[in-house]
Amino acid sequence: MDLRSQIPRLVEDPIAYGNRVAAVTLDGSRPVLPPGLSVEDFLILLAHLPEDAPVSPALRGVTALDLSSMALTALPEEIGRLARLHTLNLADNQLSTLPDSLGDLSELYGLIVWGNRLTALPESVGRLTRLNALYAWDNKLTMLPASIGGCVALEDLNVSNNQIASLPASVGGLRSLIWINLWGNALTGLPDAIGAWKNLQTLCVHHNDLGTLPPAIGALQGLEWLDAPSAKLTHLPEEVGQLRQLEGLLLGDNQLSALPASMAGMPRLRRIDLSNNRFTQAPPVTAHLPALTELWMLGNPIRRGR
Repeated sequence: MDLRSQIPRLVEDPIAYGNRVAAVTLDGSRPVLPPGLSVEDFLILLAHLPEDAPVSPALRGVTALDLSSMALTALPEEIGRLARLHTLNLADNQLSTLPDSLGDLSELYGLIVWGNRLTALPESVGRLTRLNALYAWDNKLTMLPASIGGCVALEDLNVSNNQIASLPASVGGLRSLIWINLWGNALTGLPDAIGAWKNLQTLCVHHNDLGTLPPAIGALQGLEWLDAPSAKLTHLPEEVGQLRQLEGLLLGDNQLSALPASMAGMPRLRRIDLSNNRFTQAPPVTAHLPALTELWMLGNPIRRGR
């Protein structure tokens, strides 16, 4: 059944249209569909709903829609007509693409697409200027859209366990970021543009191929936790010492043999994990960290005194 071909007739008959959509109920934000009506057909009906169609206010003013774990393989372009939508949950489906019309959801606050088969996010995502949270882990993403910097309200970004090899310079536009999770990708470096993340508190980059961190890391004046184990780090830049709010530095399972001398005096650093690196002694700088209470050195070739 092709509902798109029926839309003109249904729109001319609000009663008939309302009866079709009224067969759907909402359990919270999750649609409960009658037999024979697919999720895709429901979205098409909902997006074309006439103002005078006799349906419940809950359906007419949908602001949150939970379509998780419904075996979806496609999302119709009509989703972009749900102008009041602020939360869209598409997690745990079989989606390989998302429609460009997502960019029309000007009120969207939360976009949840983890656990799909996505290889890219549409460039239209950059038009979501009110987007606060984007959760896209466990997909097959190879990059972030160049437009991502347009998401100026984004605070939480999780694109872990994908195949992202590099970040676009436009990530510098994400000036509201508080938390970002990039673990389990194929990153070989971070761009200098991350220096614009002045509000960032947590940076997770473990299980990548970074080698080192950019000097721009020192500009992250709000950073509290740097989570970078198994990132193939061989050294850290001196600019790490500029992170005066840092409380946790997790660097286990790398190839480090020294810490920057500039770290001396960091006032809030209380936990350092250097397990399974190449240190032959505790880094001298650790004796000059007044808040330090935990130093993990297990698995290093420490030289024991005779």
